[in-house]
Amino acid sequence: MAWNEPGNNNRDPWSQGPGGKRGDGPPDPLELLRRLRARWGGRDGKGLGGVPVALAVALLLLIWLLLGFYTVDEQDRAVVVRMGAFARTDGPGLHWHLPPPFEHVKKINVGNPRQTSLQSELFTKDQNLVDVGLTLQFRIVSAEDNLFNVESPDDTLRAAAESALQKVVSGYTVDEVLGDAQGAIANKTRALVQEILDGYHCGLQVTDAS
Repeated sequence: MAWNEPGNNNRDPWSQGPGGKRGDGPPDPLELLRRLRARWGGRDGKGLGGVPVALAVALLLLIWLLLGFYTVDEQDRAVVVRMGAFARTDGPGLHWHLPPPFEHVKKINVGNPRQTSLQSELFTKDQNLVDVGLTLQFRIVSAEDNLFNVESPDDTLRAAAESALQKVVSGYTVDEVLGDAQGAIANKTRALVQEILDGYHCGLQVTDAS
């Protein structure tokens, strides 16, 4: 874009000295700033397009504040993280939080049941090797614990289940494991897994084992 204006002897408005004459040296920075403010900011406290600066700032602030509204579904819980640290947990409904970068929201499903299965060859009380399978059903009961206290809650659950199953099976003979002790083994394993999970405070509850 050319700075010279047609029909005005092609004079550069930024390099004119006092009285409209062309100066010998570079333009005065203060004079340039004054001209820019006069052109783009106006002399009446208005910004671009004639909108008052205060009003423009207020509109931007309003838009930013509106970004903080969010809804939580019935099956979810919303963990509000403030500057990287836990702030609170919000339940179902409409909520507001300080928009980024101050607060962020992590929604976690706590309503839908989940499950994990494992299959392992384990030693029994009489030193026989037996192939044992176990399926655990579980759910999240504490969204904040599940998010903050362990890096991978599902992996923690699986490791706890493998450890607990080996400990329980080692108290039975191979005939008992393959016979009528399977229900007792599942119940004892579930209780032991829950005890391990509670020690890690990972926010998981085992609801069934089979």
